[in-house]
Amino acid sequence: MAFQLSLPQPPRDLRMAGAAMEITPPAGASSYASAQFAAAGRGCDAIYQTVTYWPAPCAEIAATRFPGQAPGLPLGPAITTLELGGNARIFLMPAGTTGCISIKTDRI
Repeated sequence: MAFQLSLPQPPRDLRMAGAAMEITPPAGASSYASAQFAAAGRGCDAIYQTVTYWPAPCAEIAATRFPGQAPGLPLGPAITTLELGGNARIFLMPAGTTGCISIKTDRI
């Protein structure tokens, strides 16, 4: 895994920090992941996203890579969503004629 950290200028407790990663599993597609962290009244808020290209149609990716996930409202005419519970969801966007990009996002 490759990793880059972006720290804000001082005062750091009043600004957002971020991280970017390339995740390469032993088998399967590499993913780009990012996370942003910000100080909040009760501690720290964070949001993350992972972006992965799959060489298969989005309907197939939804069925095989994310089985059992509830379909959500479409974002628009091309991008569908899967609900994971809470604030977590997956956006599936067609890529080219046979590929799909998944964007998994959650607020933690």
